[in-house]
Amino acid sequence: MEDLKSLDTYFKLMTMNGSAYVFNIAHKMNFFKVLAENDKIDASEVATKLSYHKKPTELILETLESLNVIHSENGKYSLSPVARMLTGNYENLSSDYWEHLPTYLMEGVPYKKMDSAEDSEKEYQTQVKSLEWMMKPSAASLATIFQCSKNMNILDVGAGSGVWSYAFLTKDDSSTATLADWPAVLEVAKASAKEQSIDQRVSYIEGNYHETIFPEDHFDLCTLGNVTHLETEEGCQALFSKIAKALKSGGKIIILDTFSEDDRGEVAKSLYKLGLAIRTVSGVVYPKEKLTEISPYREIITDEIKLTELSAREIAGSLIQTIKDITKLRLGLFK
Repeated sequence: MEDLKSLDTYFKLMTMNGSAYVFNIAHKMNFFKVLAENDKIDASEVATKLSYHKKPTELILETLESLNVIHSENGKYSLSPVARMLTGNYENLSSDYWEHLPTYLMEGVPYKKMDSAEDSEKEYQTQVKSLEWMMKPSAASLATIFQCSKNMNILDVGAGSGVWSYAFLTKDDSSTATLADWPAVLEVAKASAKEQSIDQRVSYIEGNYHETIFPEDHFDLCTLGNVTHLETEEGCQALFSKIAKALKSGGKIIILDTFSEDDRGEVAKSLYKLGLAIRTVSGVVYPKEKLTEISPYREIITDEIKLTELSAREIAGSLIQTIKDITKLRLGLFK
């Protein structure tokens, strides 16, 4: 039985390694570029345009199709939706990050500093559109599962494309959202709001969300999506306190992130933690208990809703953390 497990592990490693090599070689050797410029093209035409031999070109295309990054119809190939969405840093599945790993091992210096105020705006400006596509199914599920009242004022902190708060706005046309993030990042959110015809119900707080001013006692709900892993414990504490002041009595905060104690998707979760270390100075994948411990609230009610079956990234699931009766809790926090 142990031999069968070893064989299974071996073949999985072979498949992952081979798949990664084929994808990256196809990317470096312009397969995707040709397919983007020439929709519905056969293998012979691809080989001719790239000046490659026909047989290996056919085999590469066949493998890419098995990976669902391209598809074919009557022998004509074209990019799949996922390949068309791979933009910016995601174009090569973050290969440049992983290629930095030897340097990170020897020097301990990360490739990026996406959690630093100096670099965050520039880095996320190039990524938020792809992140929107990744998170949209989970955001839609969240807005369906999480029962909220009408006429909500929503605060979206570290909003990115606005994917989390916009999901609520598309469910209820009487609710509004205020997005807090860097100016360049919010340009993507503004374009997305117009595309969804909700721009008249969205306002923006531009700048470092630790330094900008949130109106107090104003919001019914705050979404904090994919933010806590970029913050130190002190940063999380300060942010929780600031959000508490912005929420009305009975307001709620929803925290969506990767959490370290979830035992699903171990390989993906481990890769996520390693990738986070490569791209940040102080990034941390917190356990839920740690976020509870460092929060300023005296009482916390948590509800877990599993969204992985709808998530584009099967890492560790999502947590919906609901904090109720903000006024009572504030007495302990701000007295």
